[in-house]
Amino acid sequence: MEIIYYIIFFFVSWFGLMLIFSFSTYHKFWFWALPCVAAYSVLLGFLLDYFGLHGGFLWHLGISLFLLVKNFFKQKDQLKVMMELTEEKSQMRAMSESGMNTLTFYVISSLIYLVSFSVSYLYFFNKHFEG
Repeated sequence: MEIIYYIIFFFVSWFGLMLIFSFSTYHKFWFWALPCVAAYSVLLGFLLDYFGLHGGFLWHLGISLFLLVKNFFKQKDQLKVMMELTEEKSQMRAMSESGMNTLTFYVISSLIYLVSFSVSYLYFFNKHFEG
């Protein structure tokens, strides 16, 4: 039954993360979305420990990393297609710069999510063993 609970936890948490990421890749919202990404990942680390889904920690990291990398390459491929459809040099330059900023924001947000989630989960998990 723990596996089913973990699967539900993962899908709900992934949906929430993608909602936050939709704001974190907008250029003018990026800086303000980073604390939300960090707070959300700390909340997920706490909830994973609170629900006792300890076996899902490494799975969560692995699956999240896989899906984040997959999304990165998908966005990169979409940027290439958009660049090929653009004919004007000035428009191509602006689109390239914007696309690279978006990819950079995505990578930074992903790293913040993975690190914050890992550190917070390990912190809450180790609280059980303190005397």
